[in-house]
Amino acid sequence: MTKLLVSAIAAAGMLVAPATAATYVFKGEVENPGVNVVADNGVACASSGPPQDLCSSAAGVGLEYDDFGFNLTVEGFQDVTTDGSSVTGGVGAIVIQDRTPQDSGLGVFSEGDGGSDDQVQAKTGESIKFTFDGGAPFLLSNIEFNRGGDVDCSAPSNGAPSEGACGLIDIFVDNVFYKTVGIADLITINGEGDFLSVINQAGNMFEFVANLDSGQPSGFTIAQFTVQEVPIPGALPLLLSGIAGLGFAARRKKAA
Repeated sequence: MTKLLVSAIAAAGMLVAPATAATYVFKGEVENPGVNVVADNGVACASSGPPQDLCSSAAGVGLEYDDFGFNLTVEGFQDVTTDGSSVTGGVGAIVIQDRTPQDSGLGVFSEGDGGSDDQVQAKTGESIKFTFDGGAPFLLSNIEFNRGGDVDCSAPSNGAPSEGACGLIDIFVDNVFYKTVGIADLITINGEGDFLSVINQAGNMFEFVANLDSGQPSGFTIAQFTVQEVPIPGALPLLLSGIAGLGFAARRKKAA
């Protein structure tokens, strides 16, 4: 009976193992030849290209990606209006996929900064949200942050664009605060930086907020990340019930 229980538990572990990973690359092709830049919808903006930058068609409208079958929607938000004092409580902002010539990745154009940068800016309370449709939760890993202009977060200040350094980034998973990360939490992969290695919390929504306590100016873009679907098979509850039944039968046999 013990061997049967062990085998059943091992089978359950195989059923909940993460699916094959897919990497979304949002930064452009100019400085990264050969990468598969995802771009499923949006309107040309801010550059002549190719490849042209993409923007959502209006504030509060997200960019949508289905390159890997995950039905990903990316939305932008801001908390501060143009005068810098009026908090508007999460008004929708335009999402930009900056692909040329700076190719820094995904950022936000908002009313508060006049649409003059491609970063998720702290000074206007900007955030960027990634939502995956479907019942299964997802894991994100190898999340690459830039400070704009495809410049690493940890690059010297004299190599940074006018938008400023990355600062602190608050992360929410399914609308629940996960953690705050800064430059010290980011790493370098294959000579490129800066990456957050993994978010150890599965979910369907991941929001990255430019933390207002990080100083001015500060902001970031998201250049790429790897996503894994964590399947929860419909048969799993039946399997777990079967395991429980086997355990109950084993106890009865031992008692007899």
